[in-house]
Amino acid sequence: MSSSTPPPGRPSGLWNRIWGGPVPEGAGDELAPRFHHDLDPGGPGGGPAPERAAEEPGEPEADPIGAADLQGVPSTVEIPAYRPIRGPETAADLPHADTAESPVIKFCAVCSAPRRGQSEYCSDCGWMYATPPQAATSTSRELLEPYDLVSELPSRPGLQRWLARRRDAPRSDPVMLVLGPTGQVRPEDETPAESEADDVHGEPLLESREIATVVLKGSGGVVCWPSLAWLHAIHSDSQHPAMPRIRAEVVAEESGLLVYEIPVGRTLWDAWDDPDTTMAQRCSWLIELAEMLHLLHQAGAVFEGFRPELLVVEDSGQVRVVDATDLLPLPLPTGIPVEATPYSAPEYTLYPEHADARADLYSFGAVLYSLFLGRELTEMDFELQGVPKPFVQLFPDAHPLFTRLLLKTLARDLSQRFPTEDGYVEDPSGFVELIRALQQAATVLDRVRLEVASWTSTGIVRSSNEDAFAVLHAASGRQDSFHDCALVLLADGMGGCAAGEVASAMAIDYLRSNLLQEAPFLHVTNSPLATDEVFPPERVLDLMTQAMQEANQAIYAAARAPGQHRRGMGCTAEAVFIQGNDLLAAHIGDSRVYIYSQGRLEQVSRDQTFVQRLVDLGQITEEEAQFHPRRNELQQALGGLPVVDPLTYHRRLQPGDVVLVCSDGLTTHVDQEALRQIIERAPHAESIARRLINFANHLGGVDNTTVVVVRVQ
Repeated sequence: MSSSTPPPGRPSGLWNRIWGGPVPEGAGDELAPRFHHDLDPGGPGGGPAPERAAEEPGEPEADPIGAADLQGVPSTVEIPAYRPIRGPETAADLPHADTAESPVIKFCAVCSAPRRGQSEYCSDCGWMYATPPQAATSTSRELLEPYDLVSELPSRPGLQRWLARRRDAPRSDPVMLVLGPTGQVRPEDETPAESEADDVHGEPLLESREIATVVLKGSGGVVCWPSLAWLHAIHSDSQHPAMPRIRAEVVAEESGLLVYEIPVGRTLWDAWDDPDTTMAQRCSWLIELAEMLHLLHQAGAVFEGFRPELLVVEDSGQVRVVDATDLLPLPLPTGIPVEATPYSAPEYTLYPEHADARADLYSFGAVLYSLFLGRELTEMDFELQGVPKPFVQLFPDAHPLFTRLLLKTLARDLSQRFPTEDGYVEDPSGFVELIRALQQAATVLDRVRLEVASWTSTGIVRSSNEDAFAVLHAASGRQDSFHDCALVLLADGMGGCAAGEVASAMAIDYLRSNLLQEAPFLHVTNSPLATDEVFPPERVLDLMTQAMQEANQAIYAAARAPGQHRRGMGCTAEAVFIQGNDLLAAHIGDSRVYIYSQGRLEQVSRDQTFVQRLVDLGQITEEEAQFHPRRNELQQALGGLPVVDPLTYHRRLQPGDVVLVCSDGLTTHVDQEALRQIIERAPHAESIARRLINFANHLGGVDNTTVVVVRVQ
């Protein structure tokens, strides 16, 4: 997928993706439509939703979702707009600016339903109305004076936000300004009585959910939510490289201003889709995000809706969160309006009393699914709110480990998410188990499955076969580790009566015995000595080069042994090792290695022949080389010279690729376009191998033909 042109359903531009684009002054109704589904009345395991009752404009709204059947559970429609509740145990004196109200009746921009009073959300479709600009006070004007406001961002309860730049540095990177009450900080001895209800970590952190303003006992004392002090406390107690840093904090009386950096880098969309990005790198980003979320939970906060457009990857490779102000306290207070988006946990609106840290598991799974699809999630991806269409039925060939990650995160029923029964004892939030699963995925998802087939034929003209080959393919799994690898060795004897078949057999024996004693190749034999160590490609290629050089010395010596009549004996050689997504090859002679990928056939190896040298020098064309009388004259072969210098190659494989290793008996008759068409049309590796052999013989079969086909799953 091209990283320059986002697919349909995926917004372009960093600000558009995160905040819906710059907000013109006095505007705000351009926010993206919010996700909505008919809610079923059964809670976590409910059934289909009843049909909506017909409504007349101006009449009191009927219960559209069967809220009466929710057994007292607040629904999205019933949750009132946020209003701080004053009381002796809350931040009674927190200042809240009055919201400017318009006497004009407003209508939803999505479904045209009339707005009910000053409701922050459309009760029919879930659209979040823009917050009218608040009247600037002298305090706020003073706090904002050093900044040029670029655009206003969607507000949060009790807080206002802007994109801005410092006036004394107009070319500097934009920052996020968060304006709001500072929040009361009480000394420890004045801490209010704590609720008996514990949070998911077993610590009584928050006050009763019966009030809309809550207090949090943090490292800096006791602070109130929503406030700047609460945000600052959460960031201080959950420090992680992925979190945006607070650049400055300004306090004036009981109002204050937080200045957040806005991390700069490629959006996670583009970094994820980069063809050079490995699954190990992708999983490392996911692990960092999961660790950050786990720290937030321990500090007493949860994301309202964790989304891929909130994430960027810096040039250093560090994944960062662009906006970390979209936080809610744990456990959730009553009366908080929460957006019903594809990325927000369904319990926020269906059964908020059950909402805990596992809500972020759902959002995390939604991000995974979105990255897998390569686009934003939409209403069409769900059967009901919080119930995605069955992933296994839509993608039956998906990697089982990735499927498990989705099934254990993107699930409406809390009991179906992490943790498992055993993992609950260690961490009820499930994030420790999620991190372990991602660590396993980092080592496994890059390891492809291989389908291997091989055939050899004497041909139509000759009476003996001087080709030799060996294929060692093994798959093994131990605990959470999985390996699928293949070693392909192929040799084409030369010399005719000078025992070419002896040379090719010796080459295969020496290569196999030498390589299988080395650690990188132990998995091919399912040796108990095999480890999960990842060996650098350079080391593997060095071992293959040394093995070919030792085989050359043995064949060279055997060809000159007195009385054996084998002078001139030699052979070509190919050694190909596939493990994970890496193809590593060592090559001598004119046998070949091809890779078919996404409709294109690439010749990986370069023929070491006299004619190929003429082509490289530009003295003849590729077409002329096919019919040149010296086209079979080798410049390098095992046994021909005392010392050889094999060519080595390293390629990255993708699912769907096909690797072809063959002797020149195939390429003498079948040109590259015909090879491509046969590979493209054959349904599996065995079919490819048979068709290639048969087609070469059909076109004359003047030489021995050997093919080994490895199809990457």
